[in-house]
Amino acid sequence: SPVDEFDVFPEEFPFEFVTAPGDGERIIKLEAFASRLLVFYSNKLEVYDISAVGESLEFEAKYMGLDGEHPSQACLTDYGVAWINSNGVHFFNGETASTISDNKIRNMWVGEDGYTAFWKSNASDVPTIAYDPRAKKLLCIKTVSSGGSDFEHILSHSLKTKSWTYKENALTNSTDKRFTIYR
Repeated sequence: SPVDEFDVFPEEFPFEFVTAPGDGERIIKLEAFASRLLVFYSNKLEVYDISAVGESLEFEAKYMGLDGEHPSQACLTDYGVAWINSNGVHFFNGETASTISDNKIRNMWVGEDGYTAFWKSNASDVPTIAYDPRAKKLLCIKTVSSGGSDFEHILSHSLKTKSWTYKENALTNSTDKRFTIYR
């Protein structure tokens, strides 16, 4: 938007956003936070500084992308941008990205040490991440696809306490629901 004009798109943009020619990747999702534009491709995430006014965006960093090719694998929060992929749960705070699932729920995420993998244990799973602004929590949903796993488990991460909660069969009508807390 022009300066002091919000939610207004100019008739002609001062720049054109072009991906690297021949890289073969398509843009899955765009998110913006703290003067940064996050461009999610199918296999990578590129971060651009959009604070400078000019004809080009300043490339800042590259990270592992969605590797699931679904826009619901990334979400905006009050504190930054979160996304999930086969390596875990990641968070960009406006300056740097980190993996917030390492040393906490990694074995459950990838299916090690006797756990069934949370990430795509069924090829039809569509993993999703969402943000609850009232509770300040990230919700990682095993699948939102009816053709996916029979178990719609949820991993919840508190951005306040940095703790994880696991809820089995959270999206079913079952009255027998259990929680396990990981700190």
